[in-house]
Amino acid sequence: MARIMIVEDDDAIGGRLAATLRSQGHACEWCPDGASALARAGRAPADLVLLDLGLPDADGFELCCGLRKMLPGAVLVVLTARTSEMDVIEALESGADDYLTKPFRLAELQARIAAHLRRAEPGRADGPISSATAPCSSTAPPGAASPRRARWSCGPRSSTCWSSWPPRPAAR
Repeated sequence: MARIMIVEDDDAIGGRLAATLRSQGHACEWCPDGASALARAGRAPADLVLLDLGLPDADGFELCCGLRKMLPGAVLVVLTARTSEMDVIEALESGADDYLTKPFRLAELQARIAAHLRRAEPGRADGPISSATAPCSSTAPPGAASPRRARWSCGPRSSTCWSSWPPRPAAR
């Protein structure tokens, strides 16, 4: 099935998530900190990342942005205890595709993972766009078609750049 990276510093949560997802046939790697997550992302691609924002060695938003750059085709799901609206917004602007707060319902998380992976299947019209076929519109030649999914240019603490979405009709 899918290759899932779990970035979670809590042993009980990380272990339970990994065991549950493996029992569903997914290949899981559990990373207890930001450094191991970045190392793993550099070694092998992941289809989906479950990311806790409260890690001991990394700012969760910067890690989200870094993982988005390293794994442009992966689905990034933030799974965190942070509940403020601004945290949700900053995570989504940092490259996250979804945001769930702890405590979470395992069945809901499983359903969200299944939905994200279903949409990310190759060959689907609404599936992921590779970095080779979807450059950021700020670097695309004038008049080039806009990508379906915006790519981001992440800087420190969410200085994100969304390409225009939805695409505007060409001027006549």
